[in-house]
Amino acid sequence: MHEQFTDKAKNVLRYAKEIARKQFQTYIGCEHLLYGLFREKNSVASQVLEANGVSKENLSEMLSSYAHPSGGEKPSAGEMEYTPKALSILAESHRQAAIYKEEKTGTEHILLAMIQDGNNLAVKFLKEMQIDYYKMYITDFSDINIA
Repeated sequence: MHEQFTDKAKNVLRYAKEIARKQFQTYIGCEHLLYGLFREKNSVASQVLEANGVSKENLSEMLSSYAHPSGGEKPSAGEMEYTPKALSILAESHRQAAIYKEEKTGTEHILLAMIQDGNNLAVKFLKEMQIDYYKMYITDFSDINIA
């Protein structure tokens, strides 16, 4: 699955796994993907998130408040799996890349798929941070010819 992603998108997946593991979670969810998108600086998704008011502080706070640790020990990387919703978002991100005739799936495609889905914890985070994700979709993605 990872070979279809750009290097920056691969970093997003790695960051998502790292933060989930750091929070003692055995799964990688959309909230972790959002964190990874924000953390991958100089990516389209990170720039869009920052331009719309997402900060490291408010994202970290949201992650901490929703974290449900699975137990006492950090899971090994091999024990961690994507949630069905996160897998669905990643699959849709590949479709978005194909629609825009991109050979590889970038960070912008992951964020776009997440926003289009609208029913995931990452979008809930954006709503709770009072981020206008609809504006993000309409304005920012159309400015870069993605939406």
